[in-house]
Amino acid sequence: MSPLVALFNLVPHFFSRRKMASKAVALLSIAVGIYFIIFGVAKMTPKLSKDLHSSLKSHFIKYAKVSPLKPFLKEKKVKLKGKDYRTFAGGLEVAGGIGMLCLPGRRSLMVANVMLLVITAFVVHTHVAIGDPMRRCSGIFVIAVLLIGRMVISFQNQYIAKKKRLQKTEEESVKVKEELKKNK
Repeated sequence: MSPLVALFNLVPHFFSRRKMASKAVALLSIAVGIYFIIFGVAKMTPKLSKDLHSSLKSHFIKYAKVSPLKPFLKEKKVKLKGKDYRTFAGGLEVAGGIGMLCLPGRRSLMVANVMLLVITAFVVHTHVAIGDPMRRCSGIFVIAVLLIGRMVISFQNQYIAKKKRLQKTEEESVKVKEELKKNK
């Protein structure tokens, strides 16, 4: 048993694992949401940073040529332009970031999380297809790990809550059975 787990077991009334996990999920949601909003807006408009926006403009011309959406769009006879791809990617990032910050409920947050993971996978595919050096991909790998970590912690929270509900229901059914036996 790790020392941290032992500490939690010794002082259960000071630390609630579920509350701490909920705080971790909330913190990850806020951090990732802000990240995607900032970079999504930077893709769509030069208001945040003119240098970053102009750099992204030139990069997205290359990115549009190797986009994972290209075969699908080619089938539909639609040509993907760098500007359109940049605006589309930025809009999705802003929508996903706002979703991580503002949406209530586990399911809606999970939808935003999965959406951002798909965007992250597209970004990784694009960088690998172009042959960018690993240092250009490192930031998105960190974000992907944060998204996956947020997802895992959220699933653990749901599992623990479900397990406690089942245990409580089982205890209640045992009590009801005992009362029925006493009343007979």
